[in-house]
Amino acid sequence: MPRVPMGVTDFARLRDEKNGYFYVDKTRYLHELVAWPPRILIARPRGFGKTLFLSSLECLLKGRRDLFKGLWIDSVGYDWPCCPVIRLDMGSMAALTTEKMEDKLSKHLKRLAKSEGLGWDLRDTRGVSAEKLMRLAIWDLKKKYGRDVAVLVDDSDAPITAHFGNPPLAERFRRAVEDFFIGLKDNPKVSLIFMTGASRFSPTTFSSRTCHKDATFFDGCHGMLGFTLSELDVLLGELGDALLPRVVENGGLPPGASREDLRELILGWGDGYNWGGEGNLLNPSQVFDFIEKAKGGEYFRQRGLSDERLRKFCARGASPFDLTRGFPSLSEAELRIDEIASWRASAYLFQAGRLTVKESLDGPSGRFFRLGLPNLEVASRLISLNLSVKPPKDPMAAKRLAGEIFAALADFDESKLEKAFEGY
Repeated sequence: MPRVPMGVTDFARLRDEKNGYFYVDKTRYLHELVAWPPRILIARPRGFGKTLFLSSLECLLKGRRDLFKGLWIDSVGYDWPCCPVIRLDMGSMAALTTEKMEDKLSKHLKRLAKSEGLGWDLRDTRGVSAEKLMRLAIWDLKKKYGRDVAVLVDDSDAPITAHFGNPPLAERFRRAVEDFFIGLKDNPKVSLIFMTGASRFSPTTFSSRTCHKDATFFDGCHGMLGFTLSELDVLLGELGDALLPRVVENGGLPPGASREDLRELILGWGDGYNWGGEGNLLNPSQVFDFIEKAKGGEYFRQRGLSDERLRKFCARGASPFDLTRGFPSLSEAELRIDEIASWRASAYLFQAGRLTVKESLDGPSGRFFRLGLPNLEVASRLISLNLSVKPPKDPMAAKRLAGEIFAALADFDESKLEKAFEGY
């Protein structure tokens, strides 16, 4: 039986046959990216496989055909050219000051130059800014390989979001990150820019100045990250028979339950993410967590973006329902972060994976998205957190209120949820 690749983000490690990991074939999207060299940003919450996908794209660009044996892309006549790649993990560049972040970026680029034999040891690069080192690396890699350079950036927003609790500092990091990436967008020696992140910023910020397209809501990228229902069925075809008795043993399903019952249970806990495309998606890490524990409800209790940020929103509101009430309809622009000091709770919850698109609506100025809770696990965690921050004044009512809330959430019944909070 294949192993669950929980936490595995390195494509070469995942594809090593000795490790025996399960892999959902996403190489069709890799082929489309290379055939249509983009400069795009795609934002998804944590756990959706952004780092693994970026790792697979790096391996493809470097011509590592051995890692793609038996996958879709190995059967369509791809030429497997070897291209120079600059990969940046901005999560590892997060720092307490912008100066320390720039120092980390400079050291990373110098290590890259050394590994590629670019001869920087013969130059005096002391005092050269990280942005200029980036330009120099692109120039030298183009000269070495005779091919344009691909730039892959993971967690592009991490240095900024690390300081959301201090808006002035977060704004300084936003400007510093923008200054670093500003030279990429129209650089003729750059063939492809692919950036991932959890947050989307306004058109005045680095992502839109670096990339020509924000593909977060682009239909062609909808299934690039996350599991579709058909991919979940492939996973259960491999692991379902071994998983089912463990779930029954844990009390998640009654004796005699079928694999279809197991599928419905997983969908109840984890299905429901959408970015305006066709068909819902599941968070792969949430699914793998369910498989490892043979029960649901644990992933967002242990992982995900900091509950402390959510607690701050809860503490501001008049009731815990403020974060989800109304299931708002927002435009694509309103789901970006314009000013860090005043960004709306719904935009944060959407980017953190606590809200998702329930319906896409066409308006006179573009698309609007009706938001809602994606699944039972997210809803349970969010409501539990809300109630812990602002419990009902009558302690005896807490148990009744919790029961009514979770009953409404289980049915995703907005009217029941509204009624449960009446008089809170």
